[in-house]
Amino acid sequence: MKKTSIILLVLVLNACIPFILNSQSDNNKFYIGGNYNLDFSNNKRTFKSSVNSYEMEKNTSIKFSPFIGYFVLKNLSPGIKLDYNFSKQLTPDGLGSYNRNSSNSILIIPSIRYYFFNSNVKPFIQAGYGIGWEKLVESYFQTSNLKHNNFLSQWELWGGISFSIKSNLSFEFGIGYNSLTVNYKDKMEAGGYNKWQNVLNGPKSTIGIVLFL
Repeated sequence: MKKTSIILLVLVLNACIPFILNSQSDNNKFYIGGNYNLDFSNNKRTFKSSVNSYEMEKNTSIKFSPFIGYFVLKNLSPGIKLDYNFSKQLTPDGLGSYNRNSSNSILIIPSIRYYFFNSNVKPFIQAGYGIGWEKLVESYFQTSNLKHNNFLSQWELWGGISFSIKSNLSFEFGIGYNSLTVNYKDKMEAGGYNKWQNVLNGPKSTIGIVLFL
């Protein structure tokens, strides 16, 4: 129900953009920015004992979200956000090499944002729904790279606070909830495809900078 409501909200409000632009052209204003998820990580796990020490795995993960919006009303702005995610895990195979699991993904998310008040500290809410693609590569001992090209869909609800640094520059902190569906599709040797889904739900927080033009 939540997913359906968010999709309808985004579609209806974006469908109204041409009418609103014609009637509110004097107040239009672009803004661009970037959010950076607070769950960035880069770590290495090492086993140590009194007799030996060896590396167990290395993990790297980074996510960021550039976006652009356009004020069609005083505090209301539809926009587009790009969610980019890179992750890599390296695990020693005991033979001087690594098993590798890496993924690159991008989501294109139309969204609607609304700011409250007209002060230097402005709360905001945001809703969006979009689609994307993921390239997943797995490499194991005596196994060539296994490549998966997956289709993604995601809905999200956000809330946050914008702090004005200058008249056209703001710092933002946000916290929200999103649901990401990963659709897998692998070709089988006997013909046809094996299809399945993973659904990832949960909260996340971001920090970002926004420039108003």
